[in-house]
Amino acid sequence: EVHKTWNAAIVVWIIKIFIDVLEENEVKRDGSWYAQYLLSPELVNLVFECISMIKGKKQLSFVRLLSALIRLDVEFDPDTSATLKGLMNRTFTVQQPKRKFTTFMQALIELMLSVEQVEIVRLGIKNDNSEGKDEKVPDTLPILAKQDSEKKVEGKGTSRRTQFFEYQFDGDTNGILYYLGLEGSSSDYSNPALCQTRPVHIVSSPMLKSSQPNTAIVGRSSVRCMTKPVSNPFFTLDFHGLLIVPTAYSIRHAAPRNSEMIRSWVLEGSLNGESWTKIDEQKNCSKIQKSGQWFTWKVDSTKELIKKIEKDEAKRKKGLPVINAVNELGEVIIPGFTMFRVRMIGKNSSHSWHLACSGFEIYGYVTFPELSDKLTWEEEEAGRSKGMELIRFSKVMARHIARDGLWEVVRASQALNSGRHYFEVELIERDLDMQGVYERYKTSDIISVGVVDSKFNMQHKNLCIGKPQKGWAYHSRGGTDLNPNYGEPYGPGDTVGVEVDMDVGTIEFWKNGVSQGLAYVDVVGSVYPAVGLYLQSPQVKLVTKDITKLKKNRNQQWFDDILLLHDTLEVFKDGCRKALPSSLVTRIAEQCFQLGMNERKDDDAAGGDLNAGEDDEDTDLSSERKAQRMLQGQSEKARNELFKDLIDEINQVHRDFTPSLDKMLVDLVDQVICERRSSQNKQVDGNNLTLAEFDPTKNDLMEYKLTNVPRRALQVRLVTLQVINRQLRDTLPLIDFSVRGNVSRLAGLVRATRKIVFWGTKDGMWQNALKASRRAGADKQPDQVKNALTVPLDRFKAMRFKEKNKPDIRGRKTIFGQMYRKLYSQKASFYRCDENVRAFLVEFRGEGGEDVGGLYREAFHLICIDLQSKFLPLLIPCPNQVAQNGNFRNAWVLNPSSDQPVQIAMFEFLGKLMGLALRSKNSLNLDIPPIIWKLLIRDSVVEADVSAIDSVAFNISKSMMETAAALASLDPATADEKFNSQFLDVTYEVANSAGAKVLLGESAEKRVKRSEAKEYHEKLLEFKKHEFDVQVDALRRGIACVVPFALLGMFTWEEIEREVCGERKMNVNLLRKMTKYENCFDSDQHIKFFWEMLSTKFTESQRALWLKFVWGRSRLPVRAADFEMKFCIQTLRSAEESPNPDAFLPIAHTCFFSLQLPRYTTLDTMCKRVLWAITNCESIDADFAAGEIQGPSTGGNESDDE
Repeated sequence: EVHKTWNAAIVVWIIKIFIDVLEENEVKRDGSWYAQYLLSPELVNLVFECISMIKGKKQLSFVRLLSALIRLDVEFDPDTSATLKGLMNRTFTVQQPKRKFTTFMQALIELMLSVEQVEIVRLGIKNDNSEGKDEKVPDTLPILAKQDSEKKVEGKGTSRRTQFFEYQFDGDTNGILYYLGLEGSSSDYSNPALCQTRPVHIVSSPMLKSSQPNTAIVGRSSVRCMTKPVSNPFFTLDFHGLLIVPTAYSIRHAAPRNSEMIRSWVLEGSLNGESWTKIDEQKNCSKIQKSGQWFTWKVDSTKELIKKIEKDEAKRKKGLPVINAVNELGEVIIPGFTMFRVRMIGKNSSHSWHLACSGFEIYGYVTFPELSDKLTWEEEEAGRSKGMELIRFSKVMARHIARDGLWEVVRASQALNSGRHYFEVELIERDLDMQGVYERYKTSDIISVGVVDSKFNMQHKNLCIGKPQKGWAYHSRGGTDLNPNYGEPYGPGDTVGVEVDMDVGTIEFWKNGVSQGLAYVDVVGSVYPAVGLYLQSPQVKLVTKDITKLKKNRNQQWFDDILLLHDTLEVFKDGCRKALPSSLVTRIAEQCFQLGMNERKDDDAAGGDLNAGEDDEDTDLSSERKAQRMLQGQSEKARNELFKDLIDEINQVHRDFTPSLDKMLVDLVDQVICERRSSQNKQVDGNNLTLAEFDPTKNDLMEYKLTNVPRRALQVRLVTLQVINRQLRDTLPLIDFSVRGNVSRLAGLVRATRKIVFWGTKDGMWQNALKASRRAGADKQPDQVKNALTVPLDRFKAMRFKEKNKPDIRGRKTIFGQMYRKLYSQKASFYRCDENVRAFLVEFRGEGGEDVGGLYREAFHLICIDLQSKFLPLLIPCPNQVAQNGNFRNAWVLNPSSDQPVQIAMFEFLGKLMGLALRSKNSLNLDIPPIIWKLLIRDSVVEADVSAIDSVAFNISKSMMETAAALASLDPATADEKFNSQFLDVTYEVANSAGAKVLLGESAEKRVKRSEAKEYHEKLLEFKKHEFDVQVDALRRGIACVVPFALLGMFTWEEIEREVCGERKMNVNLLRKMTKYENCFDSDQHIKFFWEMLSTKFTESQRALWLKFVWGRSRLPVRAADFEMKFCIQTLRSAEESPNPDAFLPIAHTCFFSLQLPRYTTLDTMCKRVLWAITNCESIDADFAAGEIQGPSTGGNESDDE
């Protein structure tokens, strides 16, 4: 009983336990077999139906449950999924304008993605990459409709709709008449014999003068409704074409007396009102006993017919053909009656012939009629406005004849009440005697096609379909009242189709046979096809079509784009070994063609002008404009012919490119080209980078190992990645990254292919998520907030503690420990501030300085020094640093032995500071190897990551495995002897990165045998991959308090490291671009000396010291947009007045990122003076008298932290 939610919930709960057990025990193969054997299609179909029936959080749970079932390859009825596809499309239409999609919508997309894969297999549709063939998904699903000479076979293609109305209790709202009173929607109920559409007509014996009209017989109010006392009184209900097979009916006695109650009657049915069939008969029935009482009688005479209908419905759901009986004319005989009559055959309880009834309801199967193929314009005055005329003798042709520039509307004669309907409006071109009318179609809406409801005022002057009138329209310039970007523009010569589904309240528009997607999901009541026209217009022809013959796409365009993206990412996930989907290649070729790349040629493999094909002084049009003109008016076949050479080239470049080359190209674009082209006022990312802006130098290509790739190939690959990234950018809001990759296919694919995704593609969604999760007042600096938190730090206390030469195990004495004790108990929202906003104020005890930014940055610099020292137990030198062997000899790893509660809490706090760095762009100068970053974002760890931090242990185990393989050809005893002599001391006891002993086997004394070398290597590798798990989990928890951690999976580990720690190497060119000058110019000699010193004379460590001196941090932001302020260089005025400027030292203002620089006479002098300053001036105004060191102050109220 699907309508009883609790029954469904119990079944689903049992299934959920079953799936949890399978997934918990990782039963993949056997799990699928058990699922297919135990879970029948009926149970799975039940889950489908529950999703459409329930609301709230349970609905999301059922969607995820169903996705899990489909992953287990269970069977289900494909037709059942069509309901969910409609639900998905309607939900998308509602949420798409704001680009904010709910978790339910994201889960529904994942579900339909799984269903789509099943349907493709079921229909035998091959992927367009299979066996190198380009076989596309057909535009329409096969219609299983056949016909022979004697019997008519009905398949899915039938347009008639059957609905079952089941009795539950007396006076319920499940009956057919109540449904008609709602006009097939969720609007307010009204008497079905009196509402706008009047779906029921009542005829009765004469009524008493004191009685209500006979229409009260089908009302819901208990009133006095009674016939005159004639022999065999009756009332008849005409349902106007609805075919009903009744299963039960209810009668309600009239008010206000407990008398005149019906006792003997017959219920009869008819198709024409002349021939009547007895359905039920009651004699001396005394079930009704009082005024206003309902009672219901089951109908036994239709039981056999009901069984046949139920069998036919079951066949339809399974896609099986249904054989119907036909009459002599070959027409299908559909069971049921359109008219019902209740006729008294005996006197009532008061022994009179009064028929008293103020309520009647009927239940059963209803077959709704097809839309008449004679849909015409309304000829009555109420059906069209004054300026509209019907063209002579045609009821389907109309035109606008007025010239006063007002809207006029013509409406169809028939209402659409229920079911699915499709009609078209042809805009027939004709000679217009007003110049410029056609041009107006390009600048303003002149036609609106859609539907209006029964309350639409046709007499309103200058009325238009839509707001404020009640209607739903698609306008000629494109767009609807809800979405201005909906659909393509249309005009004279076009045909606009309208598909109306009154059962779910949706409207979908078509232009020249191409669906424009769902436009409305809120259609209620009874509606009429209508067209609004402005000024003199083309003739409009109303055409009704059979909806079963509509060439409807399997999916809407937005979902097809998601499917294409899914297939594309699958290709890149597998390392580009497969061919790109042909539809994607066509899009790329069209983009290349529009950019004029069809005219671009390479001069040589490594050279060629990247800007070839741009505007030329000797030509009137650029290649891009020529290409766009060539594409105008071309058929699809002709366009594909134009793209043929480009398609071949795109496929060849794809075959030549490797994943590493793709990553290098993306890094080149993100880190070099876009940064070079960006400024604070203009941000360039990989998606909007033009070919003219893509100008890598030879040094750039050499640095990113792309010198051997022809520049033409780089261009083609760049356009390929841009097309993929733009589609991904539009799809990202529809992906739920909060679930595992095996739950969300799209999320898993994005994580697996993150290396080909431009920074700009990810950053948009990332910034929106940060903005949505920020705290109140996140944009205000703490010195602008009353009672802002101040963190007191005691550097003298920290120095005294370090003199004891022992670690701060409990986090109390070091600068990091002091900050941890002050901030750890703060709420998570405390850290959620905006970019370049400080989370708190810093005060150095016993030191002068007002925190306007400098002290804050200095504090973070100091905690990074603490972390990468022996005075804290959180980070330790990696084994390669200890042994001074291999790579990353300066790297620090998490201490796997720090697993006490207070140390785990300190790791969580470090995670919060990392999250704060991600938000505020205040980087942490930490040197952490790739393995930690990969573990942090759950990226795959490989052997190279392990050897990068512990090459000694890794090389020994690898050497053992290689030696064992080399000795395999020798006698076993000889081989064992040689192996043992070489690796005599190697046992299953190994050291972790902190030096603590860990067992990989049963005993520490057990030596590794030759036959166990490979197993030992694998165990050691697995141990090294997971030795930091406890500490990494703590970091994750801390980060997740501050930023949307689920989205970090979009980024590569290199990007996360740069965002948290900044660039390892100072980008002097970026700094120079973000520099301004006061009382000096960039052409001055001492300014030239400065940039030469920073670029060529300083080492990386000296550049870090200099940056700390001028800004209180040791690493630059990653990109120009991340700079809180520009670097300011000023000439030191006091040195200007001196005859010997070389005697002065530079002065820095860390809060304001500025440097007062004397006019040094030589480069060497500048280097000596600046190095002395940055090496010896580490404190910030520590003696309260910085002004005295400088001499008398000449400025205003400057900060004291210089």
